[in-house]
Amino acid sequence: MRILLTSSSRITLPVAHHEELQHAFYSLVDAHLVQAWHEHAEFRPYTFSRLLGKFNVHEKQVTFPYGFRWWMSLHSSSLLTEIYERLLETPTFSLGQQRVVVERVEREFPPLFGERALFRTLSPVVVDNNVGKQILAYSPDQSEFEAQVVANAMKKAEQFLGRTVTKPIRFQAVGTSKRIVSWYKTTPIEGYVGQFVVEAEPEVTRLLYDVGVGRRNGLGFGCLEYIV
Repeated sequence: MRILLTSSSRITLPVAHHEELQHAFYSLVDAHLVQAWHEHAEFRPYTFSRLLGKFNVHEKQVTFPYGFRWWMSLHSSSLLTEIYERLLETPTFSLGQQRVVVERVEREFPPLFGERALFRTLSPVVVDNNVGKQILAYSPDQSEFEAQVVANAMKKAEQFLGRTVTKPIRFQAVGTSKRIVSWYKTTPIEGYVGQFVVEAEPEVTRLLYDVGVGRRNGLGFGCLEYIV
């Protein structure tokens, strides 16, 4: 399930603002639950999009002069409902050092997925490995990209669905994907935006839609929008 926040607040953030988005999301969730995620869960039960809207970049700062839209996606419908009702009651939250006023908060129920689904990215899909002190990233034209996504998806199914996936999973780019380098604090993160096809059991596709594809979903990567 998902929440779409719409704000007309003018806001300026560092170009590398995934940390600010993560903190904003955490501010809407019980602190004990956030702590439990960090201590006990390999994968976070959520992801979120980039800020969507017109923006200007100047000297390592990005400004959204007319506000923005922001998607939050969660596997837990009860937690999503809590956040939704909290924002209806108090339609403000902090983003960086600024207070954001939420003009509209909408709740979206997931589509009914079949065996094949086409998506576009709302935030870059990240597929990488930590090799020593280096981060080795993969692109959609490398076979390891799909292999890593599939292995990651199977582990997520074990954690969230409580079972082993036996049917094949496919994840492939459609057309050209664009390479995006983002930053979390001082760490560069390479990801790809574009359109991707998922072929899997509907329950698995729904899970990836809820919690994100690839790695670093808890930092706001791998958020997908369903096309058809």
